[in-house]
Amino acid sequence: MPDNSAMFPIPADAAAPGVSHLQWLAGVAMQSIILRMESVPHTEPEREEIALWSYRMAQAMKRMEVQIHVNDTETH
Repeated sequence: MPDNSAMFPIPADAAAPGVSHLQWLAGVAMQSIILRMESVPHTEPEREEIALWSYRMAQAMKRMEVQIHVNDTETH
């Protein structure tokens, strides 16, 4: 498997497209944030703040991929 291949590739004939790369990265970031907390927040604003930071981290990761040319050899 090439270094930059998809971790969970989606077959071309799949019925559902799956999540975007950004959504997947945000989900991983969200898991990390929640694991560091003592409990899952109970209020909607607290949960939205975690979601916002998760997407901000994912966006930063995507920007860094461009800067360090992570996907330059990726083929689709």
